[in-house]
Amino acid sequence: MSSEIKPEKGAAALNDRLFAAFYDGLELIAIQAGYRLGWYSALAQHGPWTASQLSALSETGPRFTKEWLRQQTAAGILDADISASEPTFRLSLEVAAVLLGKSGAEGNTLAALLSEALPTGCS
Repeated sequence: MSSEIKPEKGAAALNDRLFAAFYDGLELIAIQAGYRLGWYSALAQHGPWTASQLSALSETGPRFTKEWLRQQTAAGILDADISASEPTFRLSLEVAAVLLGKSGAEGNTLAALLSEALPTGCS
């Protein structure tokens, strides 16, 4: 029995790893947007909020804000209540602790540092 990996299997595994790394990089960029635009802090302090409310508070475009909220919900970072005509989004206490730390100081968490690494490295 051979212990060699067939090239096509190794190539498929590499392709899967590269795609996963790319996808994870995009998620880190979205997380960095949440920090830079103050969305995580706003949701932790004042949420749950609609996309319109968060957009008005942060003075960001409503469509960009809405798309970010949806992406963060799909990624499992935010919770959404879709029972009303305009969904509301919230940051759970557990996730807020990971993103913002117990003190709420955004820059003092591993998540904040990791999210800064990729966008800064790409510029």
